[in-house]
This record gives sequence, C-alpha cells and structure tokens, in this order.
Amino acid sequence: VISIWFSDGVRGLSRRDLSSLAVTIAVIGSVLSAYMLLQWAGIDPIILYLQTTKGNFRWLTENHVIGLVGNSFQAAAVLAVCVPVIVARRWHLASIFGATALLATQSASGIVAGFLGVAFVLWRQARDLTLKLLLGLGIIGGLRAGLEFFRDSGRIEMWQKSLQAWGHNLWTGVGLGQYKLLGISLANPSAGRPPTAVRWAHNEWVQVGVEAGLIGLIFLLFWVSSLGKKLRNRWREVPAEWIGTAITCLILSFISIPWHIAPTAVVTLITLLSLEVHLSASS
Repeated sequence: VISIWFSDGVRGLSRRDLSSLAVTIAVIGSVLSAYMLLQWAGIDPIILYLQTTKGNFRWLTENHVIGLVGNSFQAAAVLAVCVPVIVARRWHLASIFGATALLATQSASGIVAGFLGVAFVLWRQARDLTLKLLLGLGIIGGLRAGLEFFRDSGRIEMWQKSLQAWGHNLWTGVGLGQYKLLGISLANPSAGRPPTAVRWAHNEWVQVGVEAGLIGLIFLLFWVSSLGKKLRNRWREVPAEWIGTAITCLILSFISIPWHIAPTAVVTLITLLSLEVHLSASS
C-alpha cells in the first residue's frame, strides 16, 4: 500500500535528487548537534533571543522541541539517523560534533543505533581488510552491549505485557493510537514510588501488532521483506549513507519509537524511498 501511495514520487526522483536529500539531512544533523552542544555548555541561542525580545518561550519547554531544552531522547533519535549520513559524506568536524552531541543525550537506544549505523558506513567505505574485520567486531560488540543494557531497562517486561494485550485482539488489534489506553504499567523498584505508566511499546513492531493486529503487521512485513529481497543481491549499488541510515532506523524500530517522532519518521521514509529508487534504477 505504501509503495503504491509513493510510486509516483519515487519514479520522479533521480540519484542527484537523492544526493541533495542526503546533504540536507547531513546539514540538519550538523546544525542540531552544534545547537545541542551549545545547550550542554549552558548556552541556548533561541531562549537568549526570546528573552532579549521579551518573547514567550513557555511553548519551547512544554512541547519538547529539541535538545536538552525539551526531550533529549527525541533529539537523540534524530541525531542517530543523521550521523551516519554525516560520516558517509566525510564531514569530519561535523561527525565529531554529531557523535559528541549524541553521547551527551545519554539515550542508550539512540547511541547504540547511531553507533551501529556509523560502524556499518565505515565498514562499507573501508578498503583495508583488517579495518573491516575490526569494524565487524565492533558491530558485534555494540549489539551485545545493547542487549545487555536493555535486559535491565524494563523493556522486556514492557514487551511481555504488550504481547499479552495483543493476544486479546490478535487479528485486528485495539486500534491505531490506542496503545496508551491499555493501562500498561511497569513496576518501579524505587521504594515509595508508584508504577510507571507506559504510553509506547518502545518497539514499533510490537506496537503495530497491538494496534493494527496481525493483519496490519503482515502488510508491514510484506513491504519490508519485498524491499529486503531487492536489496539482498544489489546492496553494493546503493550509497553507504542510505544503508547505514536504514540499519539505524531498523535497530531503533526494535528498541524505540522512531515512527512516532515526526523528524525521525520523515528521515526513515526518505531512506526507504531512496533505497527503492536506487534498486529500481539498477534493475
């Protein structure tokens, strides 16, 4: 269904258009990382400007705009999918800024996904076999470290309860956007604190299953698997930045909610469309 919706747009894009999109994503990630580093240093240009002009900046802190002013996790999710593109473009100073800002968010899901995306980009671009082997070991180590962390992050309990809720509406689900109404909560080990309410499954595949049922999940899997089949034999023909970003988005989809954050969802959609264009042009 998604392929049909965007088929006209995909056919209208050229490789030059996609290169321009990659540059745009890299610029956005670079600006965001520089802004976050300023915030980390206690300087926020937007708030300083609004204070100077006596503007109302309450909306800025209440609506989770970007960075440490609002929700650092949202900024981490955006940076995670932008940094592999920056690295693939060989913007070295911007890559350092992006990686530093990503670490400053302290978002484990964003850091793990971004690191693995960057590691794949470097592995793809490396010419030396020894470097490829070292990067391959780094990717495996990153995956293991991520699994160890998420084992103690409460996600396992969250997914178990989500699957139990899914079992009551296996085929059709509970309805799009209704997950937060299920009343799922996690036990809080801190003494004297109530259980934490869960608004998201922190796994897009589980959330699609709970909300859209097995029918909706099958449609999504069909589209992703069809793209994967096209990519399997011709992945070397696709630029490294799109493969690295696709890997980052895929990892985020299993441990976070990238499709529920508008900037990340847009970059993910651009990535998938870019893969479609490159694979269609090479077939």
